[in-house]
Amino acid sequence: MEARLSPLTASLMAIGVGSAAGLRPYFTAFMLAAFGMAVPAYGPEFLQSTAGSIPETIANPWVLGISGALAFADLVIDKILGINLPMEAINQFLRPILGALLGAQLGAEAGPTMAVVTALLGGGAAAPVSIGKGAVTAGMTAILPEPISQVLRSLGEDAAALVLVVAAVMAPLLAALLGIVLVVAAVFLFLMIQRALRSLSKTHTARASSPLR
Repeated sequence: MEARLSPLTASLMAIGVGSAAGLRPYFTAFMLAAFGMAVPAYGPEFLQSTAGSIPETIANPWVLGISGALAFADLVIDKILGINLPMEAINQFLRPILGALLGAQLGAEAGPTMAVVTALLGGGAAAPVSIGKGAVTAGMTAILPEPISQVLRSLGEDAAALVLVVAAVMAPLLAALLGIVLVVAAVFLFLMIQRALRSLSKTHTARASSPLR
């Protein structure tokens, strides 16, 4: 019989998973589905308490296939200068929604109240990270409009999302702590990028309005 996630474990996982979804929502869903389907019933106890307890609403072939295809497209498009910004604008709204949905599924088996709590944790972690990611993507496009920086930025986000999902499955407390750190960092980066873009805009305006010599 499949074990259930405890309310505490589900909450910790929701924070870690939500913050990962703020970077790579489809990849996060894909990895959770893969973990949930791949861990055998006789696997290590520490994995059974988390990966073996991922609900079937996440750990099923349909979620694995669809999220895998979307994750591949997202990973590629995010690295292409000129295409990534329009997709970023769309994903700004989708990432918190998927973070909330994943969080809700993690807490659903503990009851409807817990599902609401974990949905809020997942969406609440995903939203600021998503906003911070969008600001960094837009800021780097304006300040460093060349492809290498975009690729390096995107690869860093890939790695961060991978670490968060793996931690959510293997060490939920660590994942929650990392997720909180990422949320704080995302808010800080958002404020810094906004300030840098305003300064850049003022500089361009001053140059444009200065008389010709």
